[in-house]
Amino acid sequence: MSKPTSFAVKELRLVCVADRQSLRFKAFQTAFDKFAAKANHNARLEVIPWQGLIESDGDPNRIEGFDAASFVSRPALIRIESPARDFEVKRGLLAAGARETGNPEDEKWSESEFEKGKLVEPRLVFCGLKRILSRFSEHMKTIDGVKLLANPLDVISMFDKNETSRILTQAEIATPSVVVLQPWIERLAQNENDQSATAIDFVDDLRKCGHKTTYVKLAFGSSSSGMVYIDSRFPEQLHSSPSQISVSFFAATSTMANIDGNFFNTRLLKELDAGQLAERLGYLYRQGITIQRGIN
Repeated sequence: MSKPTSFAVKELRLVCVADRQSLRFKAFQTAFDKFAAKANHNARLEVIPWQGLIESDGDPNRIEGFDAASFVSRPALIRIESPARDFEVKRGLLAAGARETGNPEDEKWSESEFEKGKLVEPRLVFCGLKRILSRFSEHMKTIDGVKLLANPLDVISMFDKNETSRILTQAEIATPSVVVLQPWIERLAQNENDQSATAIDFVDDLRKCGHKTTYVKLAFGSSSSGMVYIDSRFPEQLHSSPSQISVSFFAATSTMANIDGNFFNTRLLKELDAGQLAERLGYLYRQGITIQRGIN
């Protein structure tokens, strides 16, 4: 078998949309520097800061130091890194999300103060990310000499659990089934004050769909953030008393803690009663919910 042909490259230019201070990017930069030291050609790593891209509303041409004309003579690969955990970046995405929704009520969230673990409007963060990456994608199409390593629109889909599940299912790739509980959604709109009944209705609807165990999560962001696990299998003996049925009707566990009306993501598992389950389900629904069948 003949050896693969090696090509002489004068310069490898890699441009990353990244947060320089994130652990993920620092690890990538270390690996890149080791590669460059061993390579037989020049290798250069440049950064488009997430904060700068957000402030420019997705237009890199508005970022100081970005030279679109340079790519004609020095082509580059474009890599999109995670926005990571910089809270200023998150505040910027909240502001971008508010620009996208056009809802004046959403503008206040960009003034949020950092509190460890606090879930701050995930649906608005995703909306901002979608706006910035969509606009960035359009601007990249107008610049000669750049090649995106990932389509920004695909990156957006990967942050949306429901869309990712739809794509995997369409491609006939095994993935936990996602269900939309329309009857529960309609009852939720009608019975916002009756939280325990809402939770029991939710579990009842899961049973009608054939779910034994279910993972209810935020539709956007980290897979372990904002999650409730529900075991809806009937116990061997159900209590007949209506006052006891919420205890024996299901078992629910969550990493979400309600502190002074705000939800925080923790590493502690907490068992939920019907009222607590309903609070979390209502929050997840308002922020964007995904409901996945557990695999037993």
